[in-house]
This record gives sequence, C-alpha cells and structure tokens, in this order.
Amino acid sequence: LGSSFTGKAFSRRMGSAGFVQPIIELRFVDEEGEDKPPGVPGRIWIRSVSLISGYWNRPEANAKDFHDGWFDSGDIGYLDPDGYLHLDGRRTDLIISGGVNVYPLEVENALREVAGVDDVAVYGVPDETPIPAELIPPDLLVLDLTYNPPRSRLLREAAAAGCAVLSG
Repeated sequence: LGSSFTGKAFSRRMGSAGFVQPIIELRFVDEEGEDKPPGVPGRIWIRSVSLISGYWNRPEANAKDFHDGWFDSGDIGYLDPDGYLHLDGRRTDLIISGGVNVYPLEVENALREVAGVDDVAVYGVPDETPIPAELIPPDLLVLDLTYNPPRSRLLREAAAAGCAVLSG
C-alpha cells in the first residue's frame, strides 16, 4: 500500500502498517464508494503516480477495481489520529452478520490477548440458518460468526471466563 515503518515509530505503533508515503493518496470508503469518517475502517482505495492504470486485457477486473483514477486494493483499514495506517483484513475476508461488519483480524487480535491462547484463526462460513450463540468448554475453541457477531469486549470476557464462543 505504500507505507513504511522505522525506528521509534515501529515501537510506538506495533500492529500498524506505518505511515503512508508522500506520493500515495488513500481513501477509506464504504461498499458504494462513499468516504468513511476518519478512523472508521473502510475499503482502501489508492491513487499514486506509481500505480498501474489498469490490468492488461482484463476489462471486467478493471471495471471492478479501478474508479476514476483510484484503485480498490481489496484491503480494509483506517488511519489513526496520528496518521498510522491500520489494516483490518481483506474485503473478501469480511464477515457480514446481521448487518454488522466483522473483521476476522479484529476478533483474532482480541482472542490472542486472552491468557492461554497461543494462536487463533477466524473465518466466516456461509450459513442461511442462523443459530443463537452459546458458550462451550474451553478445550474446544471454535468461533463461527454466522449469526450474531460478538464484539471484542464480549469475546475477551467469554474467553476470560474459560469459555469459547460458538454459533451456527
């Protein structure tokens, strides 16, 4: 995306992708291409003199990913108040549940903060039959966000209580 990190900046904002380079312009937009408010995750659109103007012989892909000089990177992210770029995941990884956008990376990061959790992977599974969430024993750590996506605080509380979250 054209960001970088060096020295003290790296240690101050671990987990971010760094600062955006001066020749790179970023926009954070919703599904309709409308700008999101500052600090709110959105699809990252890029414009730069160093960016390609389109894919070779792929008109369908160009129509999907290029919009009036902007390239839709497929990434979801935001700039924090100090100008650090944060990536929440890929557009294709986004889980939409009950009209709420759930970013797997956000849930994974919350679960990694819980004592005893070494690593975790979160992904969505299409399901047309919603099943209410329930708590299950900690030896079976399964997270399926097809019904009602828990937010980070709920996840931390459930995991701290020795439970995992399962739905669907």
